[in-house]
Amino acid sequence: MTISLVVLFRKGMILGRILRFQGEFAESLVHLQKARKMAEKCKELVFDKDLRDLTCDLADTLRELDEPKSAEHVLRPEITHQIQRGTSLAGSALLELSLAEALLLNSVSKRRKDFA
Repeated sequence: MTISLVVLFRKGMILGRILRFQGEFAESLVHLQKARKMAEKCKELVFDKDLRDLTCDLADTLRELDEPKSAEHVLRPEITHQIQRGTSLAGSALLELSLAEALLLNSVSKRRKDFA
């Protein structure tokens, strides 16, 4: 049972990433969210490094869908989780970079609305 869950989790992650690279952002989001829900349900498995990568992919997809606020809401809890787990600076740097990109896009979006 556990092996099949890991395989399904990774399948969702990889498929979501491939679809994002192909520009299929809405479909990518579906697979990434499924993988995330699966990881949340499987408390007996530890996906810390995978969750970091999944969270970055999910945030990148949300940014591509012009949802920087949603990306920010996905990233902040995972950054906190990684810090609490004592993850290396390099490990959390990917999350922080993705957060910076989401905040920048959110700022640009607000400015566009102000000028419209």
